[in-house]
Order: sequence, then structure tokens, then C-alpha cells
Amino acid sequence: MGPFPERAARLLLVGRFLAEYYRLVAERSDRAVDLVERQPGDLRDAVVDPEHFAEAVRRPTWSEDRAR
Repeated sequence: MGPFPERAARLLLVGRFLAEYYRLVAERSDRAVDLVERQPGDLRDAVVDPEHFAEAVRRPTWSEDRAR
């Protein structure tokens, strides 16, 4: 457990948060690269997926929805 066993619970909590956050960022980065690679050379020709657009608009309100 190390020299400070009284800190183990907090360290585990922070460690799991950071690991999950790292995974989220890595997965989102992979998706972004994939999306950019599929875009046409001239972005004026890009087609917006309505579902992705709706999700992008809806996503920032998730914490408000959880509070209700």
C-alpha cells in the first residue's frame, strides 16, 4: 500500500478518474481523426450528419438533466 496507507482511498479515486479521463480523451481524439480524414478537401462540400449535430447540441446539457 505504500508509506501512506491512509491516502489509499483518495489516491485510488483520483487515479481512476485520471485513467478514465485519459481514455475518454484518447477515444474522442481517435474519433476526431477519423472524422477529419473522411471530410472532403473543401469543407464547403462536407455533409453534416444530423444525429451527430443533435448530439453535439444536446451533450452540454447532460449535467443539467442529471440534476433533475
